[in-house]
Formats: sequence, C-alpha cells, structure tokens
Amino acid sequence: MVVIIVILYMLNCSTTQKGDVRELIPEIYTIPEIYHNINNYDMGIRRNKEKVNNVKCPIWSGDDPYKFLSLINMSLESDYVSLNINNWIDLIFGYKQRGKEGEKANNIYRFPSYADLVPINQMNKEEKVYFYRFAEFGICPRQIFKKPFEKRAKLKVYSNIKY
Repeated sequence: MVVIIVILYMLNCSTTQKGDVRELIPEIYTIPEIYHNINNYDMGIRRNKEKVNNVKCPIWSGDDPYKFLSLINMSLESDYVSLNINNWIDLIFGYKQRGKEGEKANNIYRFPSYADLVPINQMNKEEKVYFYRFAEFGICPRQIFKKPFEKRAKLKVYSNIKY
C-alpha cells in the first residue's frame, strides 16, 4: 500500500512540479504491475471524493501501464537519447553541475542541496532541520566529472555478417 502511495506522489511531483528534481526509482520504468492496486488496499479518498486506487498513467499511454512503460523504454533506448545522454550526465554528475558552467546551464541549486558541501556532523539542531527540509526536496548527487562527458558514438550495424 505504501509503495503505491509513494509511486502516485513521486510520479505526480516529478512530472507536474517544475521545481521538483527528484528522480524515480528504476522499478517505475520496469515493473508495470506496481501501478495496480492488486490487493485492493484502502488508500483513502481524494478531496473530490474519488477513491485512491491504481496509479494513473499519462493520457498519451491510454492509462495503460504496459503501454506506458513500453513507450518510455523505447524512448530511453532511442538513438536520440543515446547520442545526447552525455548532456544529461554533464548536468547531473559533471562539469555543468556547479560553478560558471552550472550557472550558464541554469543548473545551480541552494547550498543545502549539495550533500557533499554540507558538514551535517557539525550542525546544530536548527541547522539540521533546515538541511532535512532540503533533503525532502532532493539532494544533488556528488559531482564526479570535471570536464565534458564524451559523446557516445553512433553504433554501426553490419547486415552482411555471416555466422
């Protein structure tokens, strides 16, 4: 039951809130069954009196979790994504995460968002409350790369190979 509530919340926040930068767990992209309340747990009623039940998928998927994940995975495995994944790596783990390049990319967050810059063991109680508020919003991963990540080469497919 808790898993479905978390999925509903995270899917909604990560797709509708511009300021929400949390990433979803890998299971969201691989297990369509987690979108269904197969045990019929009572998860309450929304303000509009609608019963909370299954996770609703986007309209473009026909509210079908199998089609939703199929389309998402086709997109993630596309040539476009493969050829541009380096840009995402630069923003999340690389040289565009901080500093002048981060500013140019509009990718700078408040100080407590960077876990490796916050000495939590040296904070007083009030500072820890402030930090944990940011932890709820999301913490940036550690910066791993200091220079641009190499662009992936397009895979050559040879059709005349004999086995």
